[in-house]
Amino acid sequence: MKKYSKIILLSLLFIPLQLQAQYGFVEFKRYGEIYLKEGRYQEAINLLNFYISANPKSADGYYLRGLSYEQIKQYNHSVMDLSQAESLNSDDQDIGNDLDRVVRKLYEGLSGNNKTILNDSIVNTDRELIRFGLIDKLILAKQYEYSYSLLRLFLRNYSDTDKYKELNLIVNELRDSVYNNEVNQLTELLKSDPANKETVLQLASLYSDHNVLDSAIEVLWEYLQTV
Repeated sequence: MKKYSKIILLSLLFIPLQLQAQYGFVEFKRYGEIYLKEGRYQEAINLLNFYISANPKSADGYYLRGLSYEQIKQYNHSVMDLSQAESLNSDDQDIGNDLDRVVRKLYEGLSGNNKTILNDSIVNTDRELIRFGLIDKLILAKQYEYSYSLLRLFLRNYSDTDKYKELNLIVNELRDSVYNNEVNQLTELLKSDPANKETVLQLASLYSDHNVLDSAIEVLWEYLQTV
């Protein structure tokens, strides 16, 4: 079986990319699921990466990869994948239940301020509170980018709730504050050393992450004039 699976995988690597895209990397998904069941988690993740790249709207792909990440205790990646799977297939209760389980694991593992808005007894009783409880704790741990990413994933199911609107406002304000401080710091560094490639790339990436593409292009163009 193992020899046969290796032959299949090797043959897939030599199939023209056009054909791979046409068939949606179905073998990668199938063997990813097999490897997950066999406990070969990193191999499963590697295959599912290929599958998801060709099938970005596959709830199954994100779900299987999320379960694989859970097994190697990369709970942050697991939560992101399972959240994406849920947003693509909100009717599947198994996805929601598995997401809640991993959220609890990630929630319990976060360090930082012990003062949380929601205590464990409440978090363990309600799905909506579980999700928002995680974001509350991520905010306290100053993980604003991760909080922002999760809010975007939760948008479909919770955007009309008061708690979502409250957290979204808080996270965006904190994220903007950090962004402005980082921009100011990097800009000051460039004033003293305009040809510092590392600083230029950091600032351009920061602009790009916040969709300020004109500024990112301007920084890179100004750098090119100095080299």
